[in-house]
Parts: sequence; structure tokens; C-alpha cells
Amino acid sequence: MVLMALADFRKGDAETFGGPARFRVAVARTFLMVSPAFEGFNFDIVWTPATALETGEPALPEPEPSEHMLMTFVLVDGLTVVRGIRQATISPACCRALWRGQQKLLARAPSQEESMREMVSTFARYPGGFEDGFFHESCALGN
Repeated sequence: MVLMALADFRKGDAETFGGPARFRVAVARTFLMVSPAFEGFNFDIVWTPATALETGEPALPEPEPSEHMLMTFVLVDGLTVVRGIRQATISPACCRALWRGQQKLLARAPSQEESMREMVSTFARYPGGFEDGFFHESCALGN
């Protein structure tokens, strides 16, 4: 489940949340980023191996070559009131990119401090948001 907060939620955002969207995956040197992108807003969600190991989060199982992973997205407003729930599939290529990125980072095992330094540096280089070229894999969210 992916929980996404939209602080300046407007009524039309719930409809946008249910409309066409993309799922983007980027693998940096010390962190993984997924970015569900909707018309007019997106969410940049980071994953670090240090946090996963600290919290006991299990690694993703290796996906089958044609697997379409099912994900649940929950949209909340600035007061954490649920404004939308959406289940969607992602492409086999995005599934594999997530799994490969996680495996690569778990094998490298960077410290949380190292990941934080890279995240701060990366976000500073993209103050207006991440362009599609930043991501290694992208697909439409399925129904």
C-alpha cells in the first residue's frame, strides 16, 4: 500500500487521482524512488535499504517475467482524511526495475546517512520536480 498526502487537496483532485496516471521508477546509488504521477500532481517516494533492514521489511520476491504487480494507492488530504483509494497494476518492466533496484541496494547496503546525503543532493538538483528522463522505467497505471 502506498499512502500519499496532498496537503492542498481540492475537490477535483479525487477525480484526477482516478484518471490516467504513470508509475515511474528510479534507482540511485543509495536509494530507490517510485513516483506515481497524475495530471497536475505527483508523489516522489523514496526507499532506502537501511530503513528496510531496520524495520524488518522483507525484500520483494523476484517477479515472473510477465507479472503485473497489483498496488494500492491511498490519497489523503492535509488533515489525513482519505480522499481516494485506487488499486492498479504496474507493468512487468516496472516490477523488474523495482526488484532489481532493491536487490542492488540491499547488496550494497549504504548507511542511512549516505542515503540521506544523496537524497538531499538529488532533490536540490531538481527543485521543480523530477523530469521523466530521471527515471529508469515508467509505465501507465493499469486498471
